[in-house]
Amino acid sequence: MKNTFLTQNGARIEAKGTQQNPITFTSDNHTRQAWKNLYIYGSNNEFEYCNFEYGNWAVNFYGYPGYATGNVVKNCTFQNNDQGLRIQNSDVDVTACLIEDNRHPLNLWAP
Repeated sequence: MKNTFLTQNGARIEAKGTQQNPITFTSDNHTRQAWKNLYIYGSNNEFEYCNFEYGNWAVNFYGYPGYATGNVVKNCTFQNNDQGLRIQNSDVDVTACLIEDNRHPLNLWAP
C-alpha cells in the first residue's frame, strides 16, 4: 500500500468537481486498500462532488495540532474503501454524501 497525500497545518485543499464531472480518487487495480489516505490536517478544506474508492482510510480529517474547523464534504461518494471517512478532533460538515460498501463506513473520534 502506498500513496498518501498530506496537508500540513496552515495549508488547505479545495477539490470541487461537478455532478457531471466529479473528481475521482481511486486506484487502477480496483482492490480495497490499494492506496493509503488523504490526511487532512487543519481547517477550511473543501471536497465537493468527489468520489473516493479503493483507499485505506480514503479521507482522514485530523485536527492537528489543535481542533480543526470549517471543513466541508458535500455531494461525495465513499465506496470500496477499508474506512470511508474518518473524522478526528475536527468539525466537518458532511452533506448529501453516499457512504457504502466500505468495511468501516464512517469513523468519528471525539477529542
